Amino acid sequence: MKWDIIGKQLIFEPGDIVCVHTRGLTSRLIRKFTRSKGEEPTIFNHVGIMVHKIHLVEALRRVYVNRLTRYNTPSCEILIARRKELNENQKTILLDKAFDYVGRDYGFLKIFGHSLDCFLTKIFESEISFFRTKVFKMDRYPICSWVVAWCYDKIEINFGVEKERCQPDDIADDILQHNRDKYEILFATDLSVFPG
Repeated sequence: MKWDIIGKQLIFEPGDIVCVHTRGLTSRLIRKFTRSKGEEPTIFNHVGIMVHKIHLVEALRRVYVNRLTRYNTPSCEILIARRKELNENQKTILLDKAFDYVGRDYGFLKIFGHSLDCFLTKIFESEISFFRTKVFKMDRYPICSWVVAWCYDKIEINFGVEKERCQPDDIADDILQHNRDKYEILFATDLSVFPG
């Protein structure tokens, strides 16, 4: 076992955010193509939202409720953060919205839209989000960052970008840089191992 959350008796709450760095080819491609021009190297390629002490809702091939321990592998690094000052009503809203996504099919077309916007951004050397915000914006087929961003949008919190444009690294940047004082880092594997 790489890490022991249960042994540390950490208690996660609805709304806690899980940022994941994995080392597979798809993960590397996500990090490469979601990096904006001039931005620091992208660290995280996946996010989820906690709904119970050890369970999170995340969009993979479908939106599932999974045990957090599924990321307890040598090829994963995680960061778990809590937005400070959330009240019980806000946590209930986050929980309800997260469970509303469970069972939905993954938004593979959104990934295609992200790729098109990335391609156009590189060509025109200006941030383009046309396909993400205008064409592939259907809530029925979420991607991982969509689930987290739209849950938080329900309580009027964003991650520094429009919810339709939000990517895993935007969420991590908000936690670790832009609004660091608004989050409590609950758990992190060795952050020094995160490559660019």
